[in-house]
Amino acid sequence: MKTNLKLMFALAACWLTGASAWAIEPVNGVYQIGTAQDWADFCTLHNEGTDQKLNAELTADITVVGNTMIGINGSGKPYRGVFDGKGHKLTISYNLNEARVAPFRRINGATIKNLIVEGTISTTAQLAAGLVGGLWQSGSTIQNCVSYVVINDDQGGDATHGGICGSFEDVNGANTIENCAFLGEINAPNREGCGGIVGWTNNNNNNNIIRNCLVKAAGFKVKTGSNNDIICRNNGNVVNCYYIGSITGMTNIKNATAATDAQAASGEICFLLNGSQSVTSEWFQSIGTDAVPLPLGTAVVYANGSLNCDGTPKGNVTFSNTESQPQRDNHQWNEWGFCSNCDEIQPDFLKADEQGFYPIADKKGYNWFMMMINKYGEPNMNAKLTQDLDLSDYTFVPIGVDGRNFAGIFDGQGHRIKNMTIDGTKKEQGFFSTCQGGAVIKNLIIDSSCKIVGTGGANVAALIGCVNHNNFNNDVVLIQNVGNEMSFNVTTTNNAGFIARDFSNFLKVQIENCYNIGNIMGGIENGAFTAWTPNVTLTNCWNTGRIEKTGGYNGSKSLARGNQPKFINSYDLNSENTDNAGAPEGYAAEWLTSGKFAYLLNGNQSADVNWYQVLGENADAYPYPFGTAVVYANGSLHCDGITPKEGTQVTFSNTEGSNIDPHQFVNGLCSVCKGVQPDYLTPVEGIFAIADANQLNWFAHYTGKVNAAVDAMLTADIDMKDISDYPGIGSESKRFTGVFDGQGHLIKNLVVDTPNDRAAGLIRFANAPLTVQNLTMDASCSFKAKNYAGGIIGDLNGSGAVTLSQLGNEATVTTVDQNAGAIVACNFSGEAKITLTNSYNAGAISSGWEAGGMSGWFGNDAVLTNCYNMGTVTNGESFARGNNIQLTNCFDSVSDWPALNKVDFAAFTDGTVYALLAEAAGDGIWFLSAEENGHPVVYNTGIVTAIREHVEAKSAVPSAVYNLNGQRVNAQQAKGIFIVNGKKVVMK
Repeated sequence: MKTNLKLMFALAACWLTGASAWAIEPVNGVYQIGTAQDWADFCTLHNEGTDQKLNAELTADITVVGNTMIGINGSGKPYRGVFDGKGHKLTISYNLNEARVAPFRRINGATIKNLIVEGTISTTAQLAAGLVGGLWQSGSTIQNCVSYVVINDDQGGDATHGGICGSFEDVNGANTIENCAFLGEINAPNREGCGGIVGWTNNNNNNNIIRNCLVKAAGFKVKTGSNNDIICRNNGNVVNCYYIGSITGMTNIKNATAATDAQAASGEICFLLNGSQSVTSEWFQSIGTDAVPLPLGTAVVYANGSLNCDGTPKGNVTFSNTESQPQRDNHQWNEWGFCSNCDEIQPDFLKADEQGFYPIADKKGYNWFMMMINKYGEPNMNAKLTQDLDLSDYTFVPIGVDGRNFAGIFDGQGHRIKNMTIDGTKKEQGFFSTCQGGAVIKNLIIDSSCKIVGTGGANVAALIGCVNHNNFNNDVVLIQNVGNEMSFNVTTTNNAGFIARDFSNFLKVQIENCYNIGNIMGGIENGAFTAWTPNVTLTNCWNTGRIEKTGGYNGSKSLARGNQPKFINSYDLNSENTDNAGAPEGYAAEWLTSGKFAYLLNGNQSADVNWYQVLGENADAYPYPFGTAVVYANGSLHCDGITPKEGTQVTFSNTEGSNIDPHQFVNGLCSVCKGVQPDYLTPVEGIFAIADANQLNWFAHYTGKVNAAVDAMLTADIDMKDISDYPGIGSESKRFTGVFDGQGHLIKNLVVDTPNDRAAGLIRFANAPLTVQNLTMDASCSFKAKNYAGGIIGDLNGSGAVTLSQLGNEATVTTVDQNAGAIVACNFSGEAKITLTNSYNAGAISSGWEAGGMSGWFGNDAVLTNCYNMGTVTNGESFARGNNIQLTNCFDSVSDWPALNKVDFAAFTDGTVYALLAEAAGDGIWFLSAEENGHPVVYNTGIVTAIREHVEAKSAVPSAVYNLNGQRVNAQQAKGIFIVNGKKVVMK
């Protein structure tokens, strides 16, 4: 019997709700908007679809019809793409009594540029704005935009209207508004809390930058003396901003510079907005024609006359559109690398070496490097210490303040910071104030001579006050080989030795080979290494400091506070600390001085070490994460390299000398210590071929302990019924990153029951880049963990492509806490980009919270094609969870998303979904699990049709004939696939 898949696909597609066809189409990935209908189509495509990362540009001036806006009011679907107005004008006439009335209702990580907006907004609700209603979280840039919008509101109370943006909401990183102007009006005479640029910048530190902006004060008709500000309220970092006219009755808490109409018309304000120079202009003005400058145009403004060395006018200076060479005083550089007249920084005071590192030898060099970051915003500069840095008799200012986050490499080269005095009255204080994703700090010690003076400022640490992510470009802050020996006493929240606070929900903090011996006393919510970092991993770290008032939360410990912080070979050796992460079994204080603890930190071996300690004469009191003195175990030892044989004892020295028993390997693993036989399998052309359960178990141990950057393939179905302690592929310290190809095989009877442990799955811990394909977990398998359990992958991190294809999960997956999922439990990285094709879940998925059929959390921008979920999901989203998931030809019977085909459950077993998947994928990808009521699978059963009968003659058909939607049809007119007596038949 031949299957007509094309016919079946066409009929079923008419029954299912598919994606709409849009008149507007992208050109090279950018939607071209040239009419009001184009704008309306783009709004609908964004607001009703699953992809909010759409790029667009205006090709003409547009007058918007009705209340069509990009984004929806509320927490869902913020715009995330790049919108380039190309200098065109958008004219609006919104009349809507809902919050966030603006052309863009909400954005997150978006760029909006080169756009002019004019027209009116009439509303009685809050957060109306000329451009953006609500800016959510981080990574957004609004630049070179002008609003002439008139906002009309006759209500009273707080409004939080903004000339450019209404409010920054749930901010957890950096956002920038630059080179923008509000020249419109806010007619709200009874309203409070409005701002010329932003109504409210919601952030706990100054990572939100408003730079080079202009406001026309005459447009404000708001309640006087009522917290209406000419620029913004709250914590925005305002740089080089100006307002024209009187602000009587309004505030100017950010100290924007006042200007007159004459200064604006003359070109002076244009010149100042450009940073008192004309070489690279963002603001333009035709002198004698334009009353005010605009961040769009071609007419460059030049200064004529004499200028001070900082570029400000000196004496009688005029401005024109004719290029000139004004006389400008020379800088007078002093011994600290600054101009004595204007405090300008001497750009070549320090010179980078061949590797791009600026050498810092003293406080003058530190001061220059700090100012290059803090004043000029050069976040990626690298530095290294050439000797201990003594900061005595110096008014210390940390690196990375007021939104100028440090993102470079700081290499202490084993040196110390001495006599640093941190101002404890300020927030986000430490040697660094704020670091962002990409920052690396290593080989450094904060000396015990350092101190904190004053109290009252939250988020204080010896090393870093706070960290933030970098617009999703690099989501890791790495601290490596660093020690803190400074103790301090504070009165407020979130204080630590290393990082006081992480303001993002995305950043990964990795702390490796570090120690803290400083006491953190007073205040609340303190930690030895971090006081609050949601996603932190400590590897080979230790603490002996006394940590008061940790306030444990969701797995938080005195070592680190966060959302289930991860501790790998890391210990709290101070038994007085509450929420103690624990010391090694049998630990005694003499371990620190004897070398035993250093040996333990190095994994009970001396070949590949991270910790060093001088033993014997002039001994170190504890191990250091840099040096040359390797610690060796001496004596007669069992095969684990640390346990002494009976009747002997182990000593430690800087001289190699020990006898270690050989391993007793059985099926590639030591029967005594579970050590791994490295040559149990030999890769062929770089690929390990796995043929049985013992080999798969060995591979899991091998990747978790020896080398995780390897490839493997299955050469047969694998039955794991005799394996009771499967660890999962990869470990927290060695995450699997490679290719795992099941070659169409099944894994059966793999049971992982670890309800107290983090993560479970065939692959327990993985890093992008990664490829997993052609594999099915049988229904006889099950996975249970405290959190992050997946049928295929548990805990995913890293940066790069994650390519997943032809994967099936029929296993039961359960977590006590969060994030169970069939294919991926949780993707922790904004930089691990998942592509999943031709895959499914038929297993039961259950979590304490945040479960998902295909994934408990796919991360950002996962792309799914030809996938389905028919498994029941408890405490989560039936199909999947993730941010901006993009779907093509995917199916679920519960989740109701615009781009997801919602079907009756019977469609999974009556051949309907199978036909759609098989047609889209082509031959040899999808099969059916059984002749009767089989569901689609990706392993070869040989069954490729759901049609059970083939009726040739209409006379043989009974009168009761139904289409695939259950509707009765005329049997004599039926042609195609129909239901007769509960079976599919082809009618000809």
